[in-house]
Amino acid sequence: MSSPEKIIRDAVVTALQAITGMSSKVVKGRPVTLTEGPSPPVIWVALGSAQDTHGPDLTSYQTTLQLDLVIAVAGTSSAPTDREDALFDLLTSVRDAIRGIDIDPADVVLLAAPLCSTTVAPEEVDGPGIALAVGVAQFVYVRGAP
Repeated sequence: MSSPEKIIRDAVVTALQAITGMSSKVVKGRPVTLTEGPSPPVIWVALGSAQDTHGPDLTSYQTTLQLDLVIAVAGTSSAPTDREDALFDLLTSVRDAIRGIDIDPADVVLLAAPLCSTTVAPEEVDGPGIALAVGVAQFVYVRGAP
């Protein structure tokens, strides 16, 4: 049996790979440097946190899973407007993909719609024409007893 966290992470990766041009540009894990992995555009998906609380039933638990997203996108030129436009386009696609995820396995039940937040991180950019955003995809769920 695969862990619920892996099931959800893999669903996120699949949803992000469905974005036009991203089929081979989504990486499981966290980059050490921006030169790691494919050239931009690229999205890294890594475990941020998983926290249990008591669930809706007396003996149940619910988990809040946060997946970290590192999103690097290249503008069509090194002009700030081009970087910004490319970032807006990809961030909109990422949020739409996260919002559209439907977890199918019977032992993982989402208690709320998935959420996605992103923040631009200009201080992390180490190349001309590259824009970077960091984000979090959040899932609140219960699962059947192990």
